[in-house]
Amino acid sequence: MRALVGREAECKEVKELFAAVAGERSASLVFVGEPGVGKTALLRELQRQARERGFLILRARAGALERDFRFGVLRQLLEPLADGPGASAGRRLPADVAETLRRITGVPESGSGRLPLSMHEVTRLVAALCRTEPVLLSVDDLDEADDASLGWLTHLTEHIASLPLAIAGAMSPPDPSDTAIRDLLLRTRTVRLAGLDADAVGALVEEGLPAADSEALAPVCRQVTGGNPFLLLELLRSLRGSTAVTPDDVRRLGSSSAARALLARLHHVLPATVPLVRAVAVLGDGTDRAAAGALANLSERETENACRVLVRLGVLHGEHSLRFAHPMVPASLTAEMTVVGSGLAHSQAAELLHGRGAPSETVAAQLLHAAPVTAPWATQVLRTAAAEASRRGATSTTVTYLRRAVDVGSTVGLHIDLAMAEQEAGLPGADARLARLLSEAETPGLRTRVALALCRAVLLREGFEAATSVIDPVLDALAEQAPQEAADKSARVVAWALSLGTPPRLTRRWQALRSTVLPSGPRAAGLLAHHEAVSGGSPQRTVELARHALAGEPPAGHSEQAFFWTAVAALLAAGMVDEAEEHCARGLRSAQRYGWTMSEFVAHSHQARASLIRGRLGQAVRSAEAGCEALSRMRNLMPDGDGIGRAVGVLAESLVERGDLDAAGRLLDRHAFGDGHPLDRPEHYRLAYVRGRLRLARGDAAAALADLRTCGEHLGTGTAPAVTGLWRGYAALAHLRLGQANEAADLAVSEVASARRWGTPYVLGNALVIASVCLPDARRDLLEEAVALLDPSPCRHTLAAALTALGETFLPTDRAHGVELLYRGFELSTACEDITVESRSRLLLRSVGLRPRRPRTGAAALTGRERQILEFALRGLSNQEIADLHFLTRRTVEQHLSRGYRKLGITGRIELKEEML
Repeated sequence: MRALVGREAECKEVKELFAAVAGERSASLVFVGEPGVGKTALLRELQRQARERGFLILRARAGALERDFRFGVLRQLLEPLADGPGASAGRRLPADVAETLRRITGVPESGSGRLPLSMHEVTRLVAALCRTEPVLLSVDDLDEADDASLGWLTHLTEHIASLPLAIAGAMSPPDPSDTAIRDLLLRTRTVRLAGLDADAVGALVEEGLPAADSEALAPVCRQVTGGNPFLLLELLRSLRGSTAVTPDDVRRLGSSSAARALLARLHHVLPATVPLVRAVAVLGDGTDRAAAGALANLSERETENACRVLVRLGVLHGEHSLRFAHPMVPASLTAEMTVVGSGLAHSQAAELLHGRGAPSETVAAQLLHAAPVTAPWATQVLRTAAAEASRRGATSTTVTYLRRAVDVGSTVGLHIDLAMAEQEAGLPGADARLARLLSEAETPGLRTRVALALCRAVLLREGFEAATSVIDPVLDALAEQAPQEAADKSARVVAWALSLGTPPRLTRRWQALRSTVLPSGPRAAGLLAHHEAVSGGSPQRTVELARHALAGEPPAGHSEQAFFWTAVAALLAAGMVDEAEEHCARGLRSAQRYGWTMSEFVAHSHQARASLIRGRLGQAVRSAEAGCEALSRMRNLMPDGDGIGRAVGVLAESLVERGDLDAAGRLLDRHAFGDGHPLDRPEHYRLAYVRGRLRLARGDAAAALADLRTCGEHLGTGTAPAVTGLWRGYAALAHLRLGQANEAADLAVSEVASARRWGTPYVLGNALVIASVCLPDARRDLLEEAVALLDPSPCRHTLAAALTALGETFLPTDRAHGVELLYRGFELSTACEDITVESRSRLLLRSVGLRPRRPRTGAAALTGRERQILEFALRGLSNQEIADLHFLTRRTVEQHLSRGYRKLGITGRIELKEEML
């Protein structure tokens, strides 16, 4: 093929890609090069070969104007499955996978274009397709793809390895600062295209100008075009028909005239094609034919004829939705336009599209490049487009639209909208602008909006007391006019604070100073549930209130999410782990859908807490790490600020619980929360608790006691351990190691009494285990009570600690029973990945002459993957559903289940419930 002259090495890469996929493993290939160098031609050749091999081909082409439409490229890829012949049903997809496809490709009622599901679900859909036929995902102009789609493609390359999937792309050299592209290219095979060599240029010159001296012309043609195939072919077309072409003719025409040469050729064929092709260049790929014709001032018949010619010549694709066949064409055309001419053209396009009722963001995209449009509709269109972009989570696009709106029509309200959008995007200076606007806001409503935005920012950076100093005067003024609204705003501040780990004593004190009017609906229920747990009230009442707060879908507004998470935290405190994990999954999907980074972090943190309660310590660490990764994307947080401190605290506690003390210490040191750094702010209470436990585990009892006392001072009196941790219990252990047995006993008794009032297995079980060390006379009774309480609960890690400690007490008097208890503790701690308890139980068993190893049978013998798959089977998922969830083949899932059944000594799912932990 002429388009592939000189691309033999690249075609070999294509063959190697298909050879890899034929071996039942995924492979990826991206062509990178300057516009016109032949990337698209290679991508089309790759698609042709895929078609011959029976691949399902899903194609997309990204566009600059669509860059901020989240998951726009993903939708392009998957829409043919729903619209084309033999769509999802014809491919015999599972019902839930077909439903996922419908949700991706369906148009939301709001018209916001958001993706109503997680990356994981879409990846599962692609995995299901790969099990029926090999799949090619092909994306042209990959560098213009939206970040959400790029993130999903990166996710795909990491999670689908053993299925016949090919991912191919073409793109211009990326911006080094574009992290989304960089992350994808790190995981793909990249082929960089240079200009054609001398032999290839000579072959094309000989073919394009058969009557000319190709040997003399080829070097000059290569010099002026750089071997760029598009420029070279346009140059040869412009020279075709000349009687005697000389090297001077080539130099005179040059590569810079590609656009002029194209327009001259089009004018020669049909003059109406010239204004039409310029109109499409202004309106962008995917424009409606009628709109392009109207902008070009052509009649319907003239437009139809011009389209037919442009498609035949290979300049445009499509009949109704027009796209350029090559990105070099619009680039050349727009480069020929003056700044003034371009601005006027985009202004005319915006006015035309607005008059035709085009979507706000389509019109706004034109206004961004237009000469100033002062008509009132322009400002409203930009504000509407900004609101739609904000709902999608496209914060940078929101800022861009609002900045243009401020240029068109400046008002205080617009400036407030812009400053809040800049704050959401983490841009520097946004908070300072909000502070200035607070004095300029003309109405209580505007002042409250600004004050709440400032309050949230200060809460993240400086803590609760600094934040309330910002919001207090505004809410006081608002309460005089609208007490219910003021109460709702106050509740929002409290919910934000609690979700970020603010000590409850601060929020209680502030609430007492506020209006006595309660917030309305589920908001009040969520806050009351959290207060019930913190104050050590009734677990049953806590669950009742939390369920009321969590009824229905997660809140749609970003600022409302905090109420949702306070209720989830209350469920965890009450021991309702299954329910809490279900809500975490729902909330996480919602946060990822809308791009709410803070909510994503809180979801992972609560998932880590749920895993700690269950004793899945490895999973707790992984969830906490995911939370840290989410929070690290917030550019307006300081490395040692309260927001980062909460993320570090969750991860450090998970590491300490597992016994990975060195990793926990390095983590605290890296974020300036280690030894030598005072944790003197109330928001540091959880960090003080975790660092105290770490120091205690390392043997520094005095330093540990200082941290744990600091934690208690930050919390104040009247705070139960259900939410805040057993700081009194660990302080008791520190006193004991310092030889202060009476102080240790008093604190241990106090902690058990507080935990007993609450009564949930996790809180009371841990308190009993800790107290058993400080109260030697009651040690066995306390441990037996703990084992009896924990045995039927999901708290496997705490049960392992209780069994090991109880077994130790029996060794001197009843060796057989002690060994039995120690073996149970060893097996459970091994399954929970608890380094500390496993080491202790192993040491005690060796002290009596036994050498314990990982069990070959029973629940403790299960590997992490086997346990995970068996748990999904226990929930009722089919083998195929489990395979889709983990991106495995069904055969692999069956093998894991079979091995798990053998270790448990059962024959199938019916007996599974009785044997699983």
